[in-house]
Amino acid sequence: PNFIFNQSVYLGDFGVSLFFILSGASMFRTYGERKVSLGEFYRKRFLSLYPMFWLAWVAAASISLLYYRGMAAGDMGAALSTLLGMDGYMMALGYSSLSVFYQVGEWYLGCIVLIYLLMPILLWGVKKYPAATTAASFLIFLILYKRVPDVFFLIRIPEVVFGMLFDRYFRSKDGISQGIWVAGVVLGIVVLSEMGQSFVSTGCGLVLCMFISTLVFILVALISRNMQLFGQLGAKLAGYTYPAFLVHHQICEYMSKRFYLPEIPKNTLFFAFLVYIVIVGVMSIILTWTSQVVLNWFRAFLSPGEDAC
Repeated sequence: PNFIFNQSVYLGDFGVSLFFILSGASMFRTYGERKVSLGEFYRKRFLSLYPMFWLAWVAAASISLLYYRGMAAGDMGAALSTLLGMDGYMMALGYSSLSVFYQVGEWYLGCIVLIYLLMPILLWGVKKYPAATTAASFLIFLILYKRVPDVFFLIRIPEVVFGMLFDRYFRSKDGISQGIWVAGVVLGIVVLSEMGQSFVSTGCGLVLCMFISTLVFILVALISRNMQLFGQLGAKLAGYTYPAFLVHHQICEYMSKRFYLPEIPKNTLFFAFLVYIVIVGVMSIILTWTSQVVLNWFRAFLSPGEDAC
């Protein structure tokens, strides 16, 4: 299904909203109890995003070159936009001239890069002035909402801030308190789902998506916190989510061009989806391994051992 929660929330938007919340929560889990070194922070973000992105782009561009027997031509602005992983984001904002080299990454990559630039400020704000930081993020949202596209990075700050607040204040709920929260969250999801079409009809689909995503995040976080196996499996799979994000649309597009999807029997469609998941998983593992090999090679090249001295 493309739409969930009473056909009122687009599945892709729901996933993206969860990504923003998870980004805030994971950043606060890592840096909430210690001082943030800007150099270390930005170095880690750079290494976690760009080498794998560049490898995926080269692979996708090479396949595209062989398949279409040509490649788009663009100016230096478009090349720089692609090099920085901002091309999909700029295209989503309406600057299609900067996306002629676009292959992988989608708009979310450029958006999260800009949010990462602000992340140390948000971490400091939530640690020192949580109420003021929360109020400021919602004020910015209210000022910009419907005046800029929903993908504009400042619009998504409240989701990131909520993830930080959850990790600071709510993730330790247990016992009766946890049960009350779970019941309340489930009720909230049901009520919002019933009201979903009203939100959509008034042009507030993003607001509905943010609310429901927040409640689903709380629900999953609370009910899974004591599931040791779930946590271990999730931690293992989490390492492959970024490469999967980089490759999944290209694989989906390649496969879907070979079928007329509305006429495929459901059993065949489900099997094709399973094949798609397997291919994405395999490509994610290959991309992760290749990225590690290349990074290790560069580290060895830039920091030769004592024998080379």
